[in-house]
Amino acid sequence: MARRIETYGTTKNGKHSISYRDVFMQQWAALGDCKFKITVEKLYKKRSTYTINEDGKEGRGENGYYHHIIVSTFIRGWFETHGVWITHAKAHEKLKDECNYKEWVNEATGEIKQVGQSTADLTTVEFEEFCERCRNWIFEWFNIVVKLPNEQGELEFTP
Repeated sequence: MARRIETYGTTKNGKHSISYRDVFMQQWAALGDCKFKITVEKLYKKRSTYTINEDGKEGRGENGYYHHIIVSTFIRGWFETHGVWITHAKAHEKLKDECNYKEWVNEATGEIKQVGQSTADLTTVEFEEFCERCRNWIFEWFNIVVKLPNEQGELEFTP
């Protein structure tokens, strides 16, 4: 017997519909007497990690562009200003701290601290906004222009 059942649905003009409702209700009834949890999660388009471009060439998608171009450019900028190479993971953390953070306020002192947030749950639009903040921050701190995905050539750099 299943312990978990799932289905998908839509809301349109305030009216909810469940995909394959009859099957879902049969599966639910088959659980018998039990306690259960209902969760509704809004679905978003996931960011692509790998694409094939219109001309048939391999591409990197949104995540690939961020990790291969933006993070690599940050690593190069860090090296040029600090004289030390940092890891990809450390660069990603620093970009999250500067460009995808929440502000936490210490009620007692009034001190405000920026705490980097995960990028995993960002929608495609939110992720592009994050990438734009990263590009601007890299330019501001390292005076390096991070090319947009459609402007990319080869990035000549070896950490």
